[in-house]
Amino acid sequence: MRGLSTDQRDWHDLGLLDPLWAVWSIPEYRFGGGDLEGFFRRGEEEVAALLAEAQGNHGLPKRRERALDFGCGVGRLTRALGRRFDAVTGVDISRSMIEAAKSLNPGHANCSFELNAGEDLDRFANGHFDLVCSLITLQHVSRRAAVRRYISEFVRVTAPGGLVVFQLPTHVAWRIRFHPRRPAYHALRALGFPIELLYRRGLYSMALTSLSQAEVLRTVQASGGTLLACQPDQRSGTPFIPSNTYYVTPTQTLR
Repeated sequence: MRGLSTDQRDWHDLGLLDPLWAVWSIPEYRFGGGDLEGFFRRGEEEVAALLAEAQGNHGLPKRRERALDFGCGVGRLTRALGRRFDAVTGVDISRSMIEAAKSLNPGHANCSFELNAGEDLDRFANGHFDLVCSLITLQHVSRRAAVRRYISEFVRVTAPGGLVVFQLPTHVAWRIRFHPRRPAYHALRALGFPIELLYRRGLYSMALTSLSQAEVLRTVQASGGTLLACQPDQRSGTPFIPSNTYYVTPTQTLR
């Protein structure tokens, strides 16, 4: 059974092999290609749209002091959030991604990047952040129990009057979830084949996981959150995997 340690190893490998493509899996970024400026510009556009939606429809977050980018990768969204919040923390399970994020964002002093290798956010106090944002990350956590735990933690670390925004597919077909590429990659890696060679041959490991809307709603409510909106999106990377962006706030309101 896959677990968080396997996810961490997979994403450490991807961070070494092809970090931009691993974050934004479109063909032009494969094998180190693509436009770096365009990569970060896309993050800027996504954050601007999300916050405009949240502010316009929900009036949240009430404050813009601290934000968390969960699954920050190389800092694509962290940098954009840093233009809108006093301080932004990006966390990721992959050490190589964190190192790449620090390297690619040297001029953004209010953005920090930290390794978070557990199924929790214990390093952060209750209500520490005004915004928690997680896009195209939870879908790559292999265990659904871990996904539910992370959602609960998002609500816990968000302040009253704050906002949680996260994306998650509602269904992933078995033929995609259990694609033979992943076990082949793990087996050959264990035999000592260089990961660079495997990647060049089209072998890598990237889990795909989903939760139904009903499961997400139950998790949010059990965690003390209120689901404000659930919007279909195209963030799963393929039209064959339906996905939603969820807007959540802690049930307690800011006085």
